[in-house]
Amino acid sequence: MTETTVQRYDISNMKRILSDFPKHLEDAVRLGKAAKIPFKATAIRNVVVAGLGGSAIGGDLLRSYTAGEIAVPFSVNRHYVLPEFVNRESLVIISSYSGDTEETIAAYLDARASARP
Repeated sequence: MTETTVQRYDISNMKRILSDFPKHLEDAVRLGKAAKIPFKATAIRNVVVAGLGGSAIGGDLLRSYTAGEIAVPFSVNRHYVLPEFVNRESLVIISSYSGDTEETIAAYLDARASARP
């Protein structure tokens, strides 16, 4: 298949996205190492990634990747509300590609409410 043929059918430019994936991983590791975390990791009792559709896939991958090492429950939430166990000791990661997915925003608001004393 020629490059022109690929470009004609690859309207989302997935070939470039896939070829750039290793750089994205390197960037993610660099950003993660530089992040200032405002809590102690030992205080986390569970992890919940909230997202919908493709935005939740990262949570699924992370859960699979850490399955043999993580010492606390890890779940991926694809709903408007978070599981009942979410509280101040939960690490909730909100994932949204667009930034305005209704379910993800609702889960974010639920997480904020669950974090209050």
